[in-house]
Amino acid sequence: MRGGKRGSLLSIFISCERHCGILSFEQPPNSRPERQRSDLHSETEAFLHVVTESVVVSPEQQQPIVSVVIATINRKDELRETLQAYRRQTYPLVELVVIDNGSRDGTREMMEAEFPDAVYEWLPYNMGTHAINIGFERAQGEILWLSNNDSYPEAETAFEQVVDIFRRFPHVHILGTEDIEMNDGGRIYHWHPFEVDKTAVPADGFITNNFHGTGAAVRREVLDAIGGFWDTFIFEEMDFSTRAIVGGLSVRYFPSIRTLHFGSPRSRNQQERRLMAARNIMRYTWRYFPFFQALGRTGIYWCVYTLYSLLHLRQPSVLFEMQFSMAASVFAAWRKERTVIPAEKIPDVTLGKGVAGPVLQYIGLAIRRNITRRRSS
Repeated sequence: MRGGKRGSLLSIFISCERHCGILSFEQPPNSRPERQRSDLHSETEAFLHVVTESVVVSPEQQQPIVSVVIATINRKDELRETLQAYRRQTYPLVELVVIDNGSRDGTREMMEAEFPDAVYEWLPYNMGTHAINIGFERAQGEILWLSNNDSYPEAETAFEQVVDIFRRFPHVHILGTEDIEMNDGGRIYHWHPFEVDKTAVPADGFITNNFHGTGAAVRREVLDAIGGFWDTFIFEEMDFSTRAIVGGLSVRYFPSIRTLHFGSPRSRNQQERRLMAARNIMRYTWRYFPFFQALGRTGIYWCVYTLYSLLHLRQPSVLFEMQFSMAASVFAAWRKERTVIPAEKIPDVTLGKGVAGPVLQYIGLAIRRNITRRRSS
């Protein structure tokens, strides 16, 4: 389309200059004296200005592309429903990017048959969060929307809201949404560390230090500045947010934009997830915090995960594996990844909140969730 407009203007320009005599290769015998070249160029520029002003650029050409980036593995039916939901977004410029961590359940065939317009790449094995980073590279959008293969915005106008927020507030770089756990009774997942008045959301959102990957928007410039996610799932959003905040970027929470998450915890290996969570929280702690702060946080996390393991893990060997994994993560982060947060940035990263409060809140939520599931089963 743009090439066509350029070619048309070039044709008009050549016709105009020929008409004015600049490109005439032969002068008729009785032609008039040649006019001053400056006058001819003035007429030509005036003519082209009128023609250019008459070219109308559609609103879609002035709007950014929103690229939905999804990493998936062996969840064909959930992925289909998710992609269909994103197709219903009223915002006109939506790109679907799916990176498949080696599905063997027919996902590949489903994508080729039902979503041929999506950007799809099948990986030969599970590459974890690196699949998301590959999705970032393949995406064309200026705005990147992070999504699970089983989550999507509740409102079909959500992307219109996101684009409008980013347009009006250049200081908002990462936008987190409200997470609604649909397979857990519509429970709100409280990832934001504070209670807020959700009926009075500031126009540029609540300042926060994290987001939940089921539904979040990131400006392309954030990736250009700090890179993508680290190499494993669980706490990857927290690590990403910390690097963004240290880099002078802003993370905001918008509970008015709701994401529906149809996760199925029972279909996942909960034991492996708890081991990974224990490893990664130690990695994060010793990657960023000053020694004594990291030591204090480690003591709390160690007690919590040990107690949680005793209550929920059936095999004693797993408890010892968790202890070893946490210790190994501490030493690995200390030796290879240690990048201590500047002292003046720690209040922005923690929002002035210690670790004990969020941990106790998490434990309380976990206990209530288990009680609810046992009653319903």
